[in-house]
This record gives sequence, structure tokens and C-alpha cells, in this order.
Amino acid sequence: MTDFAPQYAKSDTPAAIIAKYPSTIVAGSPFKEVRERVKAIVRDLAFTCHVRDVTNAYWGKTFNMQYSVFPGLHAIDLLPLFYDSTFGLGTSNTSVEFNLPTIFDTLTQGYQSYMASFAVHGDPNKARKKFTFPPTIEWLQPRIDGDAFADVLDVGNFGFRRIRDDQTTADSGSHCDFILETAKAFTNQGGYAPPGSLMQSSIGRQVSETEASKNFGIPN
Repeated sequence: MTDFAPQYAKSDTPAAIIAKYPSTIVAGSPFKEVRERVKAIVRDLAFTCHVRDVTNAYWGKTFNMQYSVFPGLHAIDLLPLFYDSTFGLGTSNTSVEFNLPTIFDTLTQGYQSYMASFAVHGDPNKARKKFTFPPTIEWLQPRIDGDAFADVLDVGNFGFRRIRDDQTTADSGSHCDFILETAKAFTNQGGYAPPGSLMQSSIGRQVSETEASKNFGIPN
């Protein structure tokens, strides 16, 4: 777990990371397997917590979504975004085509209408297709529900619904506030903070504004 910390921050940040994501052998650890532990920190550090940071930074301007259509792999949401049902997926030397299920075809129509509406109008609802199967629903902007965001649009196997997103929480289902603090610590201790923008971290040693910006703009 400490490999996530840069070398210059290894003197005081790894302990905080280990405490937040405890080993499977520690009493009370939420992780039963090493794989679960690694998945949790990679999820928070590299994926979901960026959503929380952007949502907070542009509050009132974002529309949050979870794409959970099977198999739910990274970047698989690009398939419905650019999917064209008239385009065959066969090869030049065979007559075999790989046809996707009809429900995926109709789900994609609604999904693409959300995205096109947002691109053109800044509002995913204004020009969305309302009479599709499964039917689209109003895509609301997120609201605060405890330490999570609610009214997040879930795009699932059988349609659209609004959910509470427990993968972008401050410190329950995920630990996004902690990840933000580690990012501050790594930035400050490495001297990469833009001049005049220092935000002290609650993790690791405190640094002066001069030290926090000493390497800003210098190529690695």
C-alpha cells in the first residue's frame, strides 16, 4: 500500500494510508482478502474520488452517472456512446455478425439522447428521447445525502434509475476526503503547488508556502 506514496513523502504519509486501509490481519479490518484491500484504494485513488472532487468544484453544474450495464468494465460506457445499430460487427471473410441484444440497442438510443442533449444544450433532459424502451427518466443534478451524492443516474441492464452513490463518499463507502488530503500532502511536500495556492494537508508534515512551490513549473 505504501507504494502509492512518492519517495519524498514516504517518511510520514504511509502510516496514514495503512490506517485508513488496514491490513487483512488487523482486527476489525473491513477487508477479508488482500485483493479487496487493493481494489478499494485503487478505486478511490484512481477512479471514483475524482468524480467527487469535480462535483464539489463545479457544484450546480454537473450531472453524475453510474454505468453498470454488464460486464461493467472500465471504459465500456464508450460502446453505447458511439454504438450504431446499422453497423455490422462481422469480418470481411465471413458472414458471421455479432449482434448485440435488442434491449441494448434501445437502451443505447436513450443513453445517446442524454449525451447529445447535454452536448448541445448543457442539459441532458432538454432534448432526450422520452418515449423509448426502456424509458428515459429525468436526470437530476446530484444532491447531498449524508456524505454521499444522491440523484445519480444509474444506467443498468434494464434501464435508468436514480441512486445514492456510495462509491464517491467522503468517508464511508469510500474515503474521498482522505484521498484529497493525500493529494495535498504529495503536492506540497514535492514542491509542486502553484504559487499562492497552498492548501495545508491534515496528513504528514506541514510545509511553508515557499517550500510547497519550490519545484512548480520545473520539468521532472
